[in-house]
Amino acid sequence: MFKWFSKPKKCAHEFYGYDMESRDENGNVHWPCSKCKKVFVAECGLDILRHGKAMGGWGLKDRRETK
Repeated sequence: MFKWFSKPKKCAHEFYGYDMESRDENGNVHWPCSKCKKVFVAECGLDILRHGKAMGGWGLKDRRETK
């Protein structure tokens, strides 16, 4: 029973548009989760969204939305 309490919690990944990085030399984008900071890599951002949801924030980083 104690093992159940000690399991790591799963993250409900949330992605902000301003956190998406430009394409690398292989053509992949890197997009970190705003909650757990895990970085997801795929050919396009839509492929990454199968792991979580987009939360908006498509402007510049200086205009970050407050929670």
